[in-house]
Amino acid sequence: HLGKIKQTRKAMLVEGYTDVLSTADEGFDYSVAPMGTALTREQLALLFSQGVRDLIVCLDGDSAGEQASLRTLELLMKEYNPALHIWIVRLPDQHDPDSFLKAHGKTEFQNQIDAAIGIPEFVDQMIKKDIQHPPCLEDKALYLHRLGQYTELCSGMLLEDLLKKGSDFSGLAIEQIASESVARRRSSEFSTWHRLVSHAARWMLFDDNPDQIAGRFSKI
Repeated sequence: HLGKIKQTRKAMLVEGYTDVLSTADEGFDYSVAPMGTALTREQLALLFSQGVRDLIVCLDGDSAGEQASLRTLELLMKEYNPALHIWIVRLPDQHDPDSFLKAHGKTEFQNQIDAAIGIPEFVDQMIKKDIQHPPCLEDKALYLHRLGQYTELCSGMLLEDLLKKGSDFSGLAIEQIASESVARRRSSEFSTWHRLVSHAARWMLFDDNPDQIAGRFSKI
């Protein structure tokens, strides 16, 4: 799989070796597995070092798979890297990649991958699972309470996207729903990036090779 992963710069995370073999047999030869445990920081670093920039998380659709997904999600949020795009595949209940491929085939499995969602959308769906629509004030408060455990884990644009979800659902401004620790983190990050943006603007005005700016700043 390593050659295909380096070539495509993407990997699909599944739960066990049976899933790896089944997906490979059907042409999805870029899958990897942490072998029955949640993804570790070292495994994530290894994937990134191999050039992976799109990680598709495709775990089992049963309750155990959901718990593994949550542990994996927690790590991905703590180790958030804007250069790594995370996509979550939610298989139907009681299915893993192996059983889904046997029951529905390659085309339907590809459809599941094509319908993958990002972390903010996945978190939003989990939080809303048993909340009625349209939500009452208690539902909005419950949503924000649940959201807090995720906003405390992440930073950068991922944090901003989650706060935007919370703002849209509750009708409150982001500044009203951010905890004190989140507000401090946002302020610190904004200050850092504000200096970088100002630096980049001056660089574009006076540098003879402005096309190289993106490359230089990608190493900061």
